[in-house]
Amino acid sequence: MWTNATGPQLMRNLPNRGPKHYWTGVQIAYSAVIGTNLFIFAASVVLLLGIIKERVSLIVPWIVGLITFMALEAVAVVYSNVLRDHVNKKFDSFCKIEVTFYLIRAVLNVLSLLSVIKFYNMVRLGVTWKGPETIEL
Repeated sequence: MWTNATGPQLMRNLPNRGPKHYWTGVQIAYSAVIGTNLFIFAASVVLLLGIIKERVSLIVPWIVGLITFMALEAVAVVYSNVLRDHVNKKFDSFCKIEVTFYLIRAVLNVLSLLSVIKFYNMVRLGVTWKGPETIEL
């Protein structure tokens, strides 16, 4: 039977209060994605300093951080999409756009990772791009 219940009374009468908890999980997953992107941005600033100064100790944190946080972001994206799918009963178009965007970024991140590892190996071997030092007599 339908009643004229409103607000909290209506929520008590509903048998399944699950979607609210799922949306909380989605928000936590999005917070993780935002956090990983902010960390990768900060690590990229350190990487730029490492490239300019040609110091291996400033390049390694970016390599480790990118690998770690790419994996964390993948888990968070999949988790948020699965939870949204559970609530909506289908993968919506936003899910497809989000996964496509993530895959494009992942490919670009892997290419940049390979380039930075090559640069890292060259710096470790002693290759330099600095100009010749002036020798005064």
